[in-house]
Amino acid sequence: YKKKERSGWPPKILCAMGVCHRGSTSLRIVPENVKVNNEVFLKEVLIPIWKEDIPRLYPGEESKVILHMDGARAHFHPNVVQWLETNKIKYIPAGHWPANSPDLSPMDYGINGIFKNLCNRRTATTKSELVKVAKEVWSEIKIRKIRRVIKAWPFRVDLMVKKLGF
Repeated sequence: YKKKERSGWPPKILCAMGVCHRGSTSLRIVPENVKVNNEVFLKEVLIPIWKEDIPRLYPGEESKVILHMDGARAHFHPNVVQWLETNKIKYIPAGHWPANSPDLSPMDYGINGIFKNLCNRRTATTKSELVKVAKEVWSEIKIRKIRRVIKAWPFRVDLMVKKLGF
């Protein structure tokens, strides 16, 4: 969105999205005024991604997918972990991630910035317009950009190890 001087500006929305070598998930818009707890995360984000996006991105190869989520509490609530395990979905447990650093998360060091920059080039004056802009922008992020961001990840992790975590 572009800044505009008026009360209640700028409009804000909460989005959930993901990327992999084969592309991106659908952009999920979290309902307005909803706190993202484990139930909302499962219903609005994780289950739709697993049932809709993963089969589209990995048809017939869903069992090869390993999920990597960020450290939000809702992502590793016991109900979420139980759902993942009951459905035999592989995931990286929180304790096995590299240091909690935006320099080591492809979504943080790359995709979110690209997404926000593209959104900021557009004008939206209402939340519904912002949702439309966000969906359009998300669909415009090219696979080559996603792959370039993901390809940088091992280098970033190696560098962090060489620098002893700095």
